[in-house]
Amino acid sequence: MRTHIVAIFALAALAACGEREHRETAASSSGSCASAPAGGVVVSDAWVRAAGAGQRASAVYLTLCNSGEGPDRLLGVSTDAAEAAEIHQTRKDEAGVASMAPMDGVALAPKEEVALAPGGAHIMLIGLKRAIEAGDTVTLTLEFERSAPQTIKAQARGLDGGGHQHP
Repeated sequence: MRTHIVAIFALAALAACGEREHRETAASSSGSCASAPAGGVVVSDAWVRAAGAGQRASAVYLTLCNSGEGPDRLLGVSTDAAEAAEIHQTRKDEAGVASMAPMDGVALAPKEEVALAPGGAHIMLIGLKRAIEAGDTVTLTLEFERSAPQTIKAQARGLDGGGHQHP
């Protein structure tokens, strides 16, 4: 348990560094959901943060578009790559210290696009079963309240997340 907590806080620091990237991702993807074909949730831009040997946690980021006429909700995630996959939210306190907390899902209003991105909501992979190198793929199954489950592949990117440099 202590190992999971340490890994989660380490990843929280990385996620917090990506807050600028999160704002850019959310802004650049807005508007495309309204033109998506109707009929459920469309998943795009899925990627996983690379994690070296010995690292116990990583995070998955993606964009969800509810192209349906009614509300939906991402309820859970499963994968063979880790012991657990949980939906988390990164938050900062008044002192600017980042922490993560599990979420009970992600609400998706009709025709709404939601980005799970560094510095915000994301999918935590806890208890990694192997290293995840840049270029590897991780298979995940997303469970929704109304839409059918979807199995997706997320490609691993380096610790810079594809553009944002960490010291």
